[in-house]
Amino acid sequence: KGGILIEDGSLRNINLAHLLLSRITVIPGLESVLMGTVPPELREEMQGRDTKFDEARTEFTLSEGLVTIQKLVLSERHFSVVGAGTLSLAGNLALRARLILLKGLSDFLIGRVQELSYLSNSDGHVVVPFVCRGRWNAPEFRPDVADIAKRVVVTKGSEWVGKGLEALSQIMGEKTQ
Repeated sequence: KGGILIEDGSLRNINLAHLLLSRITVIPGLESVLMGTVPPELREEMQGRDTKFDEARTEFTLSEGLVTIQKLVLSERHFSVVGAGTLSLAGNLALRARLILLKGLSDFLIGRVQELSYLSNSDGHVVVPFVCRGRWNAPEFRPDVADIAKRVVVTKGSEWVGKGLEALSQIMGEKTQ
């Protein structure tokens, strides 16, 4: 059992936030918002090649040639990544994680692309589930489309049910008067 802490580091040649957000193609207009209307300091980060972070922390166990990552947390000033998975000593990586945008950035993006609200959690943070698979030295990151679709259906479904119950309540109220 062990842990690693890295402060003021970067993931070289991977701009994780831009990579994941730009691949959510089910949300029209997101790419143009990301590159066109975000504040200049964020635009520079979104256009950069690397993911700079303030802190990366992991807890893991090693058993029979497999590193099991119980918790991985990467923190940056605009987002954090939380995940878990495995890394084999042969170099194969399988990770499920969530990119969690901080509240200010979430509010900004939702204000311009309303559909992002379907990906927000109860605190109003936009959460993008993703998977990372492949070799540890050449990982492939992609949004978890099944999880995203489920979140959209649940959120939109709850919205429709709420409106339906409200309409039914009004109808029932009118009939009892």
